[in-house]
Order: sequence, then C-alpha cells, then structure tokens
Amino acid sequence: MEQNPSIIIKAVKSMDDEEAALEELNQRFEGYPGQIYIVSSEAADGTDKVRAYYTLWLGSQILEYSGVFGQEDLDKAATELGVDVG
Repeated sequence: MEQNPSIIIKAVKSMDDEEAALEELNQRFEGYPGQIYIVSSEAADGTDKVRAYYTLWLGSQILEYSGVFGQEDLDKAATELGVDVG
C-alpha cells in the first residue's frame, strides 16, 4: 500500500473462494480507493490461451483501459481461444 496502487489483483485457487478473498482484502485495506479484482490462479498459471483471456478480461474491467479493451466480446474471445471461463 505504500506504493499507492490504483488496482489490486488477487489470484485464488478456486473461484469458490472469491467472496472470502474480497472480504479479506476489503478489511485489510479498509477505505482503499482503488479497484480490487479477484481472479482464478489460472490467470497467472494457466495456459497461454487462458492467460490471454484473463488479460482481455482485466483490460475490459480496469477503468483506465476500458476505452481500449472495453469493446472486446469476451464470450467470443473465450470461444475462439477454447477457454472455459464458466
């Protein structure tokens, strides 16, 4: 937090843990003015295609990048990449 990030991204092994991870970060960084995202650990550890999908997804979510990435059809990207993000 000393570096004043505008975005925090936490990877979890199971998206079933998403809510608990978000709650933990909200408590840990109470009053944090930036954006917090919880993603599957596959966003960092997955195949090239899975990581590419998560790059597009995060780009569409981050306000500063939404003008560039916000027009992506993520369902189509997942299909074309053969990625199951359900």
